[in-house]
Parts: sequence; C-alpha cells; structure tokens
Amino acid sequence: MTTLQESLELALQAELQPIAHVSFNQMFTGYSQQYQTMVFVKVFASNREGKFTTERAVNQQLDSRVLTSWQLPSEEWVLVMRDWQLSPLPEVLTPAIVERIGTVVSQFHRTVKLEIGDNNLPSLDFAGTVARVERLRPSRHDETLQALLQYFETQWTTITAMFSQQPVVTLHGDVGTRNFRLHDGQIVLIDFERARRGYATEDFLKFFCEDLEGNSELIQAFLSGYHMAQPLPMLAKHWLLFQCCLGVFTYVQQIPDDHFEAIGEMMVAMTMAES
Repeated sequence: MTTLQESLELALQAELQPIAHVSFNQMFTGYSQQYQTMVFVKVFASNREGKFTTERAVNQQLDSRVLTSWQLPSEEWVLVMRDWQLSPLPEVLTPAIVERIGTVVSQFHRTVKLEIGDNNLPSLDFAGTVARVERLRPSRHDETLQALLQYFETQWTTITAMFSQQPVVTLHGDVGTRNFRLHDGQIVLIDFERARRGYATEDFLKFFCEDLEGNSELIQAFLSGYHMAQPLPMLAKHWLLFQCCLGVFTYVQQIPDDHFEAIGEMMVAMTMAES
C-alpha cells in the first residue's frame, strides 16, 4: 500500500522529509522537481476542511507562497507552498522585537479580509459562554468562574453596547511566539488555520499573559507597534479575558498542562482584581 509520503512524493516529483511537530496536521519539506523549488507540504485530516481552506485563503491574500492544493483519494487535504526556510525568533524578546511583532499583527488585521463563518461572533455568545463554564465542571475554578459569569451577566447590556462601537477584523487566532518566524531578516506571521472574525484585542491577550508574562514594558512595546486607533474599554477587555481563560481551562481539561493552567489562573486573577 502506498503511504501518504510516497503519494505526495509522486505527485510533486520530490523527496520529502517529515517535520516532527505536535499538531493535528502532518507536514513535510523537500525539493520538488515539478516546481523547481523547496516546498512545504501541510496535510489536513479529512474532517479539517475548514482549517485547510482558511489556511490556503489567508496565504493567498498575503503572498505568493501557495503553489497548489488538492484532496487525496484517502480524503486528506493537501496544501503545498514554497518553503521559505524560516528561522525562530531570538529566545529573549526585547522591546524592539515585540514592537515589530505588534506591527506585523497590525498589518495582518488590516490586510486580510475574510468572511469566516456567520455574523454571530463567538465572543458575544453569552449562552455559549454559560455552556462552556458548565462543561468545565467540576473543577477547583468553579466558584470563581460562576462569580465572574454572574457579574458579566449584570453588565451584559453595557458590554454589547461597547462592542457595537468596535471594528471587526480577521483574527490570526493563535498569536504566540511560536507562530512568528524570521524570513530574510524580517519577522513574519505563520499558521493561519485558526483565523476567524473578531475584535483585535482577542488576538493579544494570551500572548500578553503567556509569552510576555504580563511584562508591562513589553506589552506597551507591542501596543506601540500595533497603533490601535480605538482602544477597547476596560469592561469589554475583561469579558474577552474571561473568554480567553475559558479557552485555556478547556484545553487543560483535555490535555493536562500545569504551566498553561497557571496562565489561565493569571487571567482569572486579573479579571477578578479589576472587575
């Protein structure tokens, strides 16, 4: 039986090497005789068509990396792009690097125009948030999450009014140091399968808490690079922070991670202290 790698090699006239990476996707790289260049191949499972089409569409808007794509007889989705030979950022994030990251995220928000999903933004689905909190029970965070949920319910009319004044952008969906790389000396953003519609601040919060560890100097450097025209009111920001911590707790409920759970607890503490 022909393996996935052999099928890809035959289609691309290439010798491919698998990339070891914790992901739902399979990835390969190698030189393609068909395209006369190094290629990066990302294979999505059959039930991840939405992720595949989003990744392809965003890349097509940003640059000319996409070479081809197709669905295999085994129903996986294949995306082939030019391999840019990317390298990781320095381990120590300086204010200058973080300011540039802010500029890159800003450019993404202003450049990518995708209508992903319907007009109902997940961040404003109060009933959905109640269900998310219920799915996390039982946990040691129950009392705190319920208290925050009740508080936001009393403020819901004000919160929705605040968001009605905010522009909606295409979010990257997973802004973090691991998704920034250096290409020809410039910082670039990668991995767009989680892109969706939302409010710009949604893309920052986990990055500020996890990657920047709440460092106020680095956070200000990011915001300086981003040049946000209309800052989000504090109450609305707290609601998004609550959404973010629920995402963290949902993840660690499935895949235990003490460090990541501590990030969620930091978000809860910040929300409780300022609410």
